[in-house]
Amino acid sequence: MTKLKFKTKIKIMNKLKSIFLAGATVFSSLAIAQPISDVAVIPVAITINTTMRLNVVSGGNVEFVVNTISQYENGISNPNQGSTDPIHDTRFTVASSRDFDVFMFAEDANFIGTDVSSAGTVNTLDLGNVGYRLHEDGTHDDATHFDLIPESGDPVATLTNATTTQVVSHIDAGPGSAGGTDDNDFTINWELATADVVALNGLGTLLSQSIAQDRYITNVYLVLQPAD
Repeated sequence: MTKLKFKTKIKIMNKLKSIFLAGATVFSSLAIAQPISDVAVIPVAITINTTMRLNVVSGGNVEFVVNTISQYENGISNPNQGSTDPIHDTRFTVASSRDFDVFMFAEDANFIGTDVSSAGTVNTLDLGNVGYRLHEDGTHDDATHFDLIPESGDPVATLTNATTTQVVSHIDAGPGSAGGTDDNDFTINWELATADVVALNGLGTLLSQSIAQDRYITNVYLVLQPAD
């Protein structure tokens, strides 16, 4: 082999060696910069279904019967404020997963007489003759978990057909009214044309209103709504 051919062969081998080393370096860099990884994705979701139930336990039908002059003059009181009078009380419970409000209002603008005259006229009686107060019987407390409007011992409120009339109101800063029926147990104490009611409604006594004999009725709604 000539000296020239030998030098050419050496140069070729050196170039191949350089290419091999450069390739090994690039491969090593790629292996460090791009490590092998594996990723798993686990979706997590929570579905919240609001539960709200209002149930009238007793007193779903309240009726006042006026027979005597004394009742015409003094009305029919509810002596059992703070307890249960099966005749003139309505007890209801609330089970709710959210803080709540309860509204109460009459269906009609007046009590409607059930007797129709020969002329086709119908007697009416002002809703304001009926008053009410509330008290709690459950483990939740008035003025802590909710406000009763009006509570037992407060001035009486009179029945209206305003749909915005609240009887149970949540308290924003309180521990909340959400709970079961053992927590939220309420009684409405009804009364008819008593001195407290007359002082509020300005209608006068039943006697002074000269009311026609009839049976007067309306439906009263209790509406449970989640607090805003």
